[in-house]
Amino acid sequence: MQFTAALNSIFGSTLVVILIFADYARKYNTESYQRSLFLRLLAFTFAAMVMDFIFYLFNGSGGKPAAMLIHVNLAVYHVLLNLAFFHFFIFMDFAVFKDKKRVRIIYLTAWSVCALILTLVFANAHNGYYYYLDETNFLIRGKYHYVLIFAGFLPLLFAVYTLVSARRFLRKQQFLVTVIFVFFAGIGSAADRIFIFSSIIWPCLTAALLYAYFFVIQNDSGIDVLTGLGNRQRFDEFITGLEHPKRRKDPCSVVMIDMDHFKNINDTLGHSEGDNALRDMAGAVKDCIGRHDFAARYGGDEFILAVKEGEAGRLMERIQAALDRINAAKQRSCRLEISYGYDVYRPGSGMAIQDFLGHIDALMYKHKNERRRAEDQMGGSA
Repeated sequence: MQFTAALNSIFGSTLVVILIFADYARKYNTESYQRSLFLRLLAFTFAAMVMDFIFYLFNGSGGKPAAMLIHVNLAVYHVLLNLAFFHFFIFMDFAVFKDKKRVRIIYLTAWSVCALILTLVFANAHNGYYYYLDETNFLIRGKYHYVLIFAGFLPLLFAVYTLVSARRFLRKQQFLVTVIFVFFAGIGSAADRIFIFSSIIWPCLTAALLYAYFFVIQNDSGIDVLTGLGNRQRFDEFITGLEHPKRRKDPCSVVMIDMDHFKNINDTLGHSEGDNALRDMAGAVKDCIGRHDFAARYGGDEFILAVKEGEAGRLMERIQAALDRINAAKQRSCRLEISYGYDVYRPGSGMAIQDFLGHIDALMYKHKNERRRAEDQMGGSA
């Protein structure tokens, strides 16, 4: 009865993971690296489920080949499950910090833990400290089985440490998703250790993955496919919160950027080169804004940024320097040049947000006209 319930639990959870993978694999409105991390998470979870299914099929089967298969199966299963846990936190860490160097450090930690678990499991085949097989190859807990249990909980302990240390960088929803995953994965793992052969972990983990997937879909719906910045939907959500003083009380500097000569790039060099110019512009923005700043593609070749009061001038200096480096590298057939306008928006000031946007739009066009006059004068003097 317990065996059948465990297999049903694994089978049902496996179908859910397959459906999530199949649905997400067809979506492209997200950052490619972040997307690949979530797909790896699903792949490792699916592989761990398959190994657990195979274990239940051979547990209690007699013969040395079956015993060898069970030992190898358990080693691979523990590694895959740990990699699945770690990939969730790698995915969330990248969603917060967008830092591949941090990802590499977490990967190093993950593979170190997996090497430790492999050592424990393969050493156990000779001493039976953590578990052993009886004469019918049925799994029995060993005297020191809690050591392997502790090793299995290392990813979750690592997650708790990361969660606490990075709390101030997490948005509310990111924090909630991480807490729910840790809770369900911890409950499921603990239940499986206490009630052996229950496979409670899979419905718990599947529930956590479904919640995480809803977060991913909601987050991706606000991403501009071409640039990876926020899209018009994300911008509309931002300004809705901006003009409500109950949601936001602190003033902020809002910047509107327009790419100069963009139509000419499309007309003379083609839309493909125009797309490359937009990606380069977005890359410069991503490299210069802070974690708590806002950036979105407003439409066409226009971008909207929001930073702390008084930071807009320094931000635009950094972005201009980044564009100068891109132009100096001469990797494109066109130069990236921008005009911009910015000012401070004060929630509760009585100024409608649309009026404020019109104000900074006018400042941006004033800057554009000044640049054009300067270019004309330089051309005339030449």
